[in-house]
Amino acid sequence: MITKFWQLYRVLDEHKARADVVLLAAAKKKARQLQYEVRWVAVSQYYHYYLHQKMTKTQAQKLRLTLSKEQFMMVVPRWCYGRHDGWASLVDRWLGADAEFAAKSIKARANRGDDGTHGQGNRNHWGFKAMKEDKLKRPLSDMESWKMARERSHRKEGKSQYYGKTEEHLGSYIHHYQELHPDVPVAEVAQSQIDDTAVVAIQGKKNGRLGLPTRAS
Repeated sequence: MITKFWQLYRVLDEHKARADVVLLAAAKKKARQLQYEVRWVAVSQYYHYYLHQKMTKTQAQKLRLTLSKEQFMMVVPRWCYGRHDGWASLVDRWLGADAEFAAKSIKARANRGDDGTHGQGNRNHWGFKAMKEDKLKRPLSDMESWKMARERSHRKEGKSQYYGKTEEHLGSYIHHYQELHPDVPVAEVAQSQIDDTAVVAIQGKKNGRLGLPTRAS
């Protein structure tokens, strides 16, 4: 992927170091996404070819279906032919046989928790905002979009309206915002332009942002 990119694109010499960093991060993210996708494709194909059952990738994912290592090795994708050892290593990761990878996965799950953090999927803030504006047929402030991305679509009884600590962070932001703009009513803070000073004033992360977009970002 990286080699192909540099065959098709060029950047100014002064931006080359930064471009290398960004491209490597993008390539790693894409590789992780592909590894996740091919697992469910493999499960779907196994059900189709060997169990003669219709099972889409989406259904397999929702049901959290899995296979044994032997079953996974029966549906090696074409791009892995001749590289079965690579596919076997990937299967070991999925099944927890790769101890180092399993330890990292456990740590990552613990950091994420089981409550979720937002509902915007793989869209970034700006992509989610554009999607919502198109759906609602009206412009949104950054704060409105941020709130919508963190609202639960199916709230369970006793649960907050928002994911994770959103309610706490929102309250903190409103408090700091009104200290800077006492004439703005609480109900209008979400419609107002995000104040970077109020964002930085929120405590909780080293940079104080807590995922709130700023004009600089």
